[in-house]
Amino acid sequence: MDVDVVAEINRDHGSLLAKYLEADFYIDEKSIREAALSHGSFNAIHFETSFKIDIYVAKPGGFDEQQLLRRIPESLDPDSVAPVYIATAEDTILAKLVWFRKGDEQSNRQWSDVRGVLAVQQGNLDFEYLEKWAGILGISDLLKKVIDETL
Repeated sequence: MDVDVVAEINRDHGSLLAKYLEADFYIDEKSIREAALSHGSFNAIHFETSFKIDIYVAKPGGFDEQQLLRRIPESLDPDSVAPVYIATAEDTILAKLVWFRKGDEQSNRQWSDVRGVLAVQQGNLDFEYLEKWAGILGISDLLKKVIDETL
């Protein structure tokens, strides 16, 4: 439905990022600067397709920094040498559980997404990492519940 991006952005990046994207995306430079200062979020909407990209400015330290450190380079376009970095399955699970909790545990989409990642990646997951960060993020109960329901 959309793409979520975690990025290291400071207020000086606002003008450059807006200028780079403005031909193809609706993007607001002021929103970029505000998100950079508050470690909040902003979005870019593709003019032609209305596809939305939600960009979350990483907070220093903690889980946001961990996600960036663990990212995985992938080649989405065989004609391009530039990699696209994606979150690990573990970090995707944790982030979605955090959003599920923040949404008063009402989002069937987040819960279903987590169950899907668990089911597909179960043999490849680092459960020690999941448990450690679930504890830090205050979602250990959700992690246990979704694992019990899925695996």
